[in-house]
Amino acid sequence: LYFAEKAVPHLVAGLAGGLMRRGLLRWSDRTTKSVLDDLGASPLFQAVLTTQYGDYGMPPKQSSFAIHAMVVNHYSHGGYYPVGGSGRIAESIAPVIEAAGGRRLVAAEVTAIVVEGGKAVGVRMKDGQELRAPVIISDAGAENTFRTLLPREVAARHGYDALLRGVRPSPSHISLYVGLDQSAEALGLPRHNFWIYPHEDHDRAMAEAEANPEAPLPLVYVSFPSAK
Repeated sequence: LYFAEKAVPHLVAGLAGGLMRRGLLRWSDRTTKSVLDDLGASPLFQAVLTTQYGDYGMPPKQSSFAIHAMVVNHYSHGGYYPVGGSGRIAESIAPVIEAAGGRRLVAAEVTAIVVEGGKAVGVRMKDGQELRAPVIISDAGAENTFRTLLPREVAARHGYDALLRGVRPSPSHISLYVGLDQSAEALGLPRHNFWIYPHEDHDRAMAEAEANPEAPLPLVYVSFPSAK
């Protein structure tokens, strides 16, 4: 019975997974630019339709159309904002984690992934403490995970050094938070977001910024959380 319970979902996924994913893969393997070109959208209209590409960081010639469509679909139903601010997301999920036997650590620096027998079994903290679990998940990015946290000999043995040479770094960004001494109502702050670009060719703007640090910023995002 145990075998059947565990095996059946994998069997179904193996047989039907490709069919179930076919609709998504039809669009995920195409760029946003290629789809909009096929639809006959003008350059200016394409610029408008891809205004929110900053949410996922890839301009139209590089981004997956499926990802772009999911972001736009989200906004078509309204951009939601948690009551009490984004911190409420962590506060709300914490009791669920703890009820399942988990713990959350704040401002706790991980210095290494602990590997035994070729398997990640835990993490070592800055204070020397080791935390172990059946599954270890890193969201620190490929560069930090495989070059910094994973022991170098383990990374080399599994070929991660060679694989990372084919991974381009993500675009960097600068965030500036401004505190105001009056309410959003008194200042008349709008609730909508502003996406500001130097011109209508998003791909060219990104390429220009990557090639020349003095080029105009490829995009600027202005939002007013306190008004939401």
